[in-house]
Amino acid sequence: MRVKALGIGLMAMLVLGGCTSKASSKHSAAVRVTAKQKRTERRKAVRHVNHGQKRIPVSRWHKTAGAARIPILMYHDINVGNSLQMPPKQMQNQLHWLKDAGYYFLSPDEAYVALTQNKLPQRKVVWVTFDDGYKTMYTHGLPMFKQVGAYVTINEITDSLTNPNHVDLQQLRALSDATGTTVNIESHTVSHLDMNKLPMAKQMTEMSYSRGRLQQWLHTDINTVAYPAGHYNRDSVIAAQKAGYKMALTTKPGLATAKQGLLQLHRVRVNPGLSKNRYLELVQTGI
Repeated sequence: MRVKALGIGLMAMLVLGGCTSKASSKHSAAVRVTAKQKRTERRKAVRHVNHGQKRIPVSRWHKTAGAARIPILMYHDINVGNSLQMPPKQMQNQLHWLKDAGYYFLSPDEAYVALTQNKLPQRKVVWVTFDDGYKTMYTHGLPMFKQVGAYVTINEITDSLTNPNHVDLQQLRALSDATGTTVNIESHTVSHLDMNKLPMAKQMTEMSYSRGRLQQWLHTDINTVAYPAGHYNRDSVIAAQKAGYKMALTTKPGLATAKQGLLQLHRVRVNPGLSKNRYLELVQTGI
């Protein structure tokens, strides 16, 4: 009887031990799942942080009477020197003029919806773009963008990151990740060469390599390319499409509409020295 009782006791201990081990294993797995969920939630929280101006869901956008027409403003450097450089104080004033006048700052994705669906979140909209990726985008621009809560787009030359006058990779990522504003990074090709002087194969390389690098560096979709100096031809449009871009920006003056072709969109060049009234007239009319 003693032997039998001892056997029963040993079996009970083994069973209990097994249950404890399984329970412990399940608990550890639960802890791991919970930790993973928390990490995922933290990442989601970062992605969904409030970026600048409050968004109006596309479901609440209204149809336009005709084809949607949007001003795509074209800037370059925030600096003093020539007509392609906007003095910091003037740039700051213009962003505030847009905000105070009630303009809704579009992201590239929103601009695409506006042009392809002829829908707008409100009557006054603007897409603010900067070409080249100068260092002043980070040193001067970012504080201004945050202050206004503006959405802006920087068309980046990917081979310029080692140029001391341009943003480096760390600054480019900081711009892309900026909170309190949204800075979208798009393509301005690899080397900023005149597309209309290049064979098709070279144009394809310039556009596709730039898009690929930016997507790899920033982990985001790149859907827009700005033709360097606005120089392009029929091959450029084909190359942009084959490289995967949804939109391409020119330097042809005027408001942008889908009738121009999504890969040949017009822009509004902004020169320094404009009064408030003239600036707002330019934004409204494109000329």
